[in-house]
Amino acid sequence: MKKRISDEGRIRSTNVKQFFSAALFVRALTAYQALVLLTQRGYGSEARTTCRNILEAKFKLAHLFKEPEAAVLLIAKGEKKRADRLRNMKSGDLPVPPELANQDWDSVIKKAEEHLKDAKGSKRKLPSMWDVAKKCGLQMDYLGHYSLFSEATHTGQIELETYLKFNPQGTASSDVATHPRGH
Repeated sequence: MKKRISDEGRIRSTNVKQFFSAALFVRALTAYQALVLLTQRGYGSEARTTCRNILEAKFKLAHLFKEPEAAVLLIAKGEKKRADRLRNMKSGDLPVPPELANQDWDSVIKKAEEHLKDAKGSKRKLPSMWDVAKKCGLQMDYLGHYSLFSEATHTGQIELETYLKFNPQGTASSDVATHPRGH
């Protein structure tokens, strides 16, 4: 295991598990800093979305701790999403940035999909966030806070009520606040 912290504060590692752990920790730390700013300015919905992000980092960090292949699964999941986007660009369903035009789509997609199979050629099972939470004993975090914060992330009806000004009876809304503090 080689690890070196450079003068710029970057972590250099040949251990993929350490690399992902450090990246997730930094991601959670910057999300926490954003959370402080958002809450100070009264952006509750956006703060809840950021809390969900922090919980996802927690789930993934726990998964890295419990599951020896977790880092490989994180890479595979990301590469699956990349392959799907590339396939949509190839078909014309997504716009193609100029720097990606005129490439061999099939070989680029094939390269991204290499991570979807293990050394024996079997398709990897990519766990959902719920699967990760269960495996790590974090079901209560998932079913509680995570599901609540998901309402904000996915802009659900309950979350949108934050921006509506209701009458005193709470039965009708006649105005939309442009800022959460505008109530």
